[in-house]
Amino acid sequence: MGFRFKPPLATLVLAAMLLGAQSTDFHPLNLDIDGPDGGFHLTGNLCSAVSVITHKREPRLVGAIIGRETSWSNVHIRITLRAGTVEKDVMLHAPGIPSDKPQAFVLEMYQHWDAFPDCKIDDVKLQFLSGISAAEQKREEEAAHLEEIARTKKLAQATTARAAEAAAIRKKQADAAAARAAYLARLPLVNSRSAALFVASDRKCAVQFQQALNMDGIEKRKRLAELVTYGCGSIGDNPVHAEIVRRDGDYVLLKVAEGKLEGHEGWVPSGWIK
Repeated sequence: MGFRFKPPLATLVLAAMLLGAQSTDFHPLNLDIDGPDGGFHLTGNLCSAVSVITHKREPRLVGAIIGRETSWSNVHIRITLRAGTVEKDVMLHAPGIPSDKPQAFVLEMYQHWDAFPDCKIDDVKLQFLSGISAAEQKREEEAAHLEEIARTKKLAQATTARAAEAAAIRKKQADAAAARAAYLARLPLVNSRSAALFVASDRKCAVQFQQALNMDGIEKRKRLAELVTYGCGSIGDNPVHAEIVRRDGDYVLLKVAEGKLEGHEGWVPSGWIK
């Protein structure tokens, strides 16, 4: 996709003043047209045709145009013809202008017959309006290519950074898990030898819980439910590792280090400690 150049407001007078030109003159043109990337060079003849109807010369430009430094496409050039105070514009549209050999063209200007009878013209101005330069198109393509390389590199760097971050997180998690496993391995194991662990809120509750365990049947289940309901203790996972806070006879005050009751302090029989 090429860049459509926009020329400055000033125009370049491309041909010498044609003062006193006669109807028999061909008005030869050999000139440069300013524009980006070197502009253009145009050669040709103005008023080179004689009407088969009026047998007079008509405003008609026959010539060739070439890109001075690069080829072009979709070029628009405004040609201004002047005779006295009368000025008329005509547009030259060239779909393609090469840079290796001139592109021939014929520009009929029948709409200006009345303004320039017998093709009497004092001077000509040509102004570049727009076009797509192959050089600019190449620069844009190169810039787009470099941008794509930069974008791909940035994406690769971002992917690498995310992978490194994820690896660092996994390592941190693995280190934390290993450290915790090592910590728990150093702690004593509490095992009530049942499906759950009852941790009493105080030593007295621990004694009552032991008494309830020695009961049978419905009475045992009822008494254990009462102790939990009245806040005499909590039921958690079994077995678990725990920190020993202090010992008092047959009972131990501990702090649960894992499971449902992690961080909870309470009393258990010392016989549950290994």
